[in-house]
Amino acid sequence: IAPTWVDGNLMEVCGGELVESLLAAGLRVILRPHRDSIDADPPWLAAVRTRFAGDSRFGISDGQTGGNPVDRADLLVTDWSGAALSFSLGMEKPVLSVDVPAKVLNADFVRFELPAFEETVRHRIGRVLPPEHAADAGDIAMQLISERRNYVPVLRELRRETVFNPGRSAAVGAAILH
Repeated sequence: IAPTWVDGNLMEVCGGELVESLLAAGLRVILRPHRDSIDADPPWLAAVRTRFAGDSRFGISDGQTGGNPVDRADLLVTDWSGAALSFSLGMEKPVLSVDVPAKVLNADFVRFELPAFEETVRHRIGRVLPPEHAADAGDIAMQLISERRNYVPVLRELRRETVFNPGRSAAVGAAILH
């Protein structure tokens, strides 16, 4: 689980129920809070740490110690984190997006009258879960994991449509700057 750091993130809204559902489905759950959340130590982080402290299938990672657990995950659960795009388009694995209010860091974006990119691709990279259905997260997660192969061609096509120079962007960028 990789929530955003803003108020109203998935952990703040339905985190306990979400983790409970994933654990009940037999999944190992690693929470990777955003580094700003770790620094701020919000109440939801302390609450989830206490609530699931006795379950060996639950852990919290800072993404630094022992590497990033997202790299080893079969599924990412997030809200509006950019990690969803890296995970799905880079690793060709599905994402379960919890539909809390969108993270908006620039309120002027509405002047352009265009939907946010994340909003347009959420249904293509996985499934979107209303927070009031967090208890269904375990079943949906198991379904997404079992259907992972079906997502690979979809994610490859989306990457082809939206990412420039995948796998060689550093070389292309360096050549342009040279």
